[in-house]
Amino acid sequence: MDFLHKISSATQAVADKANHVLEVNRLQGKIHVEEKNIKELIEKIGTYYVAQMDAGENPRQETEEFYQAILASREKIYALQSDIQRIKTGQPQEGLRLKCGFCGAMNHPNQKFCGECGNELHPEKPCCPVCGAEWIEDLKFCVECGAKREK
Repeated sequence: MDFLHKISSATQAVADKANHVLEVNRLQGKIHVEEKNIKELIEKIGTYYVAQMDAGENPRQETEEFYQAILASREKIYALQSDIQRIKTGQPQEGLRLKCGFCGAMNHPNQKFCGECGNELHPEKPCCPVCGAEWIEDLKFCVECGAKREK
């Protein structure tokens, strides 16, 4: 019996590691998208700025909108990098407890709509704070990641 338990534990550990790798890759993909957005915004600023300067205008105020978008993308990158670090260290994602049923993004409990896709969130369906999987009633542990459910 002990041997079977060890095999089961090892299998679970491998599955957990694979899930972590998949989640890190998903988050790194999102980081890549935000970095690409920043690059495109910087190019737009440059193009716009030069065109305005050529026309004898002061483009400072108009480029502020682009700069604010760059700052928003940088904040998203920082949050995604923090999520990756939490996954790698095994720390729960505090405050992110609602998983969108449509896109799978994690959201803050006070949000009514998903920050990624805009679909309505359903807070009446409790989710695991570690992986975001929906809790199965009467179980003490998450069936996706094994996190213990706090009552």
